[in-house]
Amino acid sequence: MSPAIPNIRPFLVVAAVLGVFCGGLLRAAEPELPEAERESFEQKVRPILTQHCYSCHSHAGGKIKGGLSLDSKSGWEKGGDSGPAVTPRKPEKSLLIQAVRQVDADLKMPPKGKLSDAEIQTLSDWVARGAPDPRVLAPRSTALDWWSLQSLVRPAVPDGAKHPVDAFVLEKLRAHQLSPTREADRRSLIRRLSFDLHGLPPAPAEVEAFVADRDPNAYEKLVDRLLGSPQYGERWARHWLDVVRYGDSNGNEHDGIRQNAWRYRDYVIEAWNRDTPYARFVQEQLAADAFFPEQAELTAALGFLAAGPNVASGNANLIRDDYVATAVAAFTSMTVQCARCHHHKFDPISQEDYYGLQSVFMGVVRRDVKIDFDPKIRATRAKWETLSMRTRSAPNNQREPKLIDAEKSLLAEWQRAYHEFAKRWRLFAAKGEWLEPRPDGATFVARPDAESFVVRGPVPAGALELVRLELLTDPRLPEGGPGRGEKGAFSLNEINFTLHLQGKEKMRNLGVKSVVADASTKASPPQRAVDNKPETGWDGDPARQGKARVAVFALGNVPNPLPEGAEMEITIQCAKSQGIGCFRWSTCGEQLSPYAVVPWPVAEAIASPAETRSEAQWLALAGHALPIRYETELKALPPATEYHIASGPLPLQPQQKMGKASILRRGEEKMAIGTAEPGALSCVTAIPARVPTDRQSEPQLRAWLADWLVHPENPLTWRSIVNRVWQHHFGVGIVDTPNDFGQMGGAPSHPELLNWLACEFRDGGGSLKKLHRLIVTSATYRQAVAANPAAEKIDAANRLLWRMNGVRLDAESYRDAVLAVSGRLDLSMGGPSIPQYVHKGSHNTTPIAEYADFDWGNAPRRRSIYRQILRTRPDPFMSAMDFPDASQFVPARQASISPLQALVLWNNGFVLRHCEFVAARIAGEHKVPEAQTREAFRLALQREPSGAESADFSAYIERHGLPAACRLLFNANEFMFLQ
Repeated sequence: MSPAIPNIRPFLVVAAVLGVFCGGLLRAAEPELPEAERESFEQKVRPILTQHCYSCHSHAGGKIKGGLSLDSKSGWEKGGDSGPAVTPRKPEKSLLIQAVRQVDADLKMPPKGKLSDAEIQTLSDWVARGAPDPRVLAPRSTALDWWSLQSLVRPAVPDGAKHPVDAFVLEKLRAHQLSPTREADRRSLIRRLSFDLHGLPPAPAEVEAFVADRDPNAYEKLVDRLLGSPQYGERWARHWLDVVRYGDSNGNEHDGIRQNAWRYRDYVIEAWNRDTPYARFVQEQLAADAFFPEQAELTAALGFLAAGPNVASGNANLIRDDYVATAVAAFTSMTVQCARCHHHKFDPISQEDYYGLQSVFMGVVRRDVKIDFDPKIRATRAKWETLSMRTRSAPNNQREPKLIDAEKSLLAEWQRAYHEFAKRWRLFAAKGEWLEPRPDGATFVARPDAESFVVRGPVPAGALELVRLELLTDPRLPEGGPGRGEKGAFSLNEINFTLHLQGKEKMRNLGVKSVVADASTKASPPQRAVDNKPETGWDGDPARQGKARVAVFALGNVPNPLPEGAEMEITIQCAKSQGIGCFRWSTCGEQLSPYAVVPWPVAEAIASPAETRSEAQWLALAGHALPIRYETELKALPPATEYHIASGPLPLQPQQKMGKASILRRGEEKMAIGTAEPGALSCVTAIPARVPTDRQSEPQLRAWLADWLVHPENPLTWRSIVNRVWQHHFGVGIVDTPNDFGQMGGAPSHPELLNWLACEFRDGGGSLKKLHRLIVTSATYRQAVAANPAAEKIDAANRLLWRMNGVRLDAESYRDAVLAVSGRLDLSMGGPSIPQYVHKGSHNTTPIAEYADFDWGNAPRRRSIYRQILRTRPDPFMSAMDFPDASQFVPARQASISPLQALVLWNNGFVLRHCEFVAARIAGEHKVPEAQTREAFRLALQREPSGAESADFSAYIERHGLPAACRLLFNANEFMFLQ
């Protein structure tokens, strides 16, 4: 029988306060170092010690060879087996200096190679100045004796109860002269279990069936049925999402929507429903891409580190700090962020440990990725994206000249498609004033000063989609044209297309949906010719004077199909003295495609025979044609699944080693004092805390950390998850600070029970469902919520569990219970998060939503876990019910009772509307107040009303109506609390 563990936090607080006020007295015996000496040590001496000595002579490195510790002043003062390592002001007599000079064959340090002369001189000068060292406090080795860091040893189960949980609890109760409370009645038990495991009330028929079931194993069968339901995963995933700060927006002032964050939420639900072994659950979230590369669907698990808010500053050090804090708090229940600026003040966590964890995450980036599940599609996409990368990586004129065989083959295919499309153009025989036909189908404008003119001609029946205008050269034009301006320039200011028909509709103006050309400038693109602004126009590219031009217009408002006898009229207006001199029109029934018109360098390359094509022409053709082909092929593939994750590069680069995080004095970017070897917490002494050199590529680092966390000898991980599960069954954990197992946190109320559960869970394969079953089948869990004044005097907080704790429904359970009672709950699972408001802004930004806009329409019928969670725009109803801030770590929710909460539950539109829905549901089958009262109690409270309740409630229905009576039930303590 172990003694009761006292609550030591008040003493620690007092100690901390005394440290603040008495710090000057404590330091008086050792003068404060001058800032210049402090800076010299941190910038020159400490980096040498960190890089060359700490691996064998520091607590963080996990080794104190020869008994010598060099990570503190007291360490070298005490020295090792050979005595003090440093004799201040006497370098020649200091063992440290003798060792690094390597003058003695038996005393050579570091063993893998001698320091540089400059480094040796730095250390010697430091000793000569008196060895000033600001590291006055040694790592607190006594802190390693703290309960959470002790090895997990399975204790013997005490006598006195059949169930092991009850045996440990009963032993503690007897030690304090307490006795357990009677078992709760069956209606309370099924309601408690249903909300605990599902977050939903049991249906009246389920309650009656359980109450009537005389099978001795009825309770166990109920537990198994609830654990086997998919609603279990939805309930318990929400607890985990609190731990990781899940939200559907980025947070901070730029609170954009994360369209793909929901896939991580759905992954967690599925993992709990599958009863994924906890070790694998950890591995999947930290490094699914490394452990299970063939299971693309597990990419969703990598949303773990990306679930929280974005770091506002974008500072890489602070981003990694967030990753470290998330992983360590979630999996080990320890706080490490204090060590970003200095060694942890209360727990044995050094800066080297902290920055070692940062080194693990050096290659991790938060981003959206697209993943194909089908290996064939994945391979096809990879093929086209790899080829595309060659084109996208450099401009055309810097592209790698040598085309690979795959590219040559694709170019040949592209040219065939181009020539095939060219056959589909039909010459448009345009006629008009001053126009002279040429043998090639072109038209020459005979009047030199013509600035505007009209052409008209028949259009074949069928489809009409495109019109092509070719501006051609002619020896009669200045410099050969194609315009009549100086050196053949032109400016085509406006073009309009009109269709003349023979039916009732005599004329139809045709719009232009888009236009492309083979040459233009940014100032005068072809779109300027169809913008209904005569003062602007398309002038081609003045650098291409004396060369033909081509523009293709995609028409709109065209009858489909085009009737017989139709004619098209084209009105052209040019700038003064810059008219067009020679042109040819064609029409096509195909949609606009990349083959309709190409840039002039590409057209020239196509016109040149392949065997005589210049390198520049090949590059021009490849730079244009290949990206089009790649885009076409990629668009034809089924859409990839998008995820919001934080991981290393995808696809994995297994051989790429990461850099190491700098150890920052005071956490300042500009005050680096060395680098940290990737690793974890050295205070877990049973397992190595540094990553082996052969596991330092990006994915291997995350995989190593996952393995370190789930190592059987890691006491933090197994205690942490067991405590979290216990907390959500009893309202408070065995350790009442679920995210702080350090010295500023609480001590376990039942340490042997915690150890036994952790060992049982770990050794049993990490099945969370088995853990639930073990806990909820105990007599301790099945106790009634009953008062006992004598017990309250001994244990007012019920930390010894002499009764069951009464627990108020959390926000989601209350809301889902209201939906369930109304009969409107939609149990559809998964999918994108559902906005619960009328969105008045851009869907990519934080919505502008008023209070009255929440919970409107049909979307709110889904369970609360599927609601869209916006960090800077929380749902006011859910917030009043203590839904947590998704930007903060919330390992345990508050259960406040406030005037605001009372007002919300009484007046909120969601509650009022659902009172009407419940009333309609009841009134549809029951017409008299007494029957309506009975059904309302069965739906909301899972029991029959008493005689007095029936009389009072029925009278209330007659006076105020059934919806008002339902409103009373939704505000009743019995509805709000689990008994």
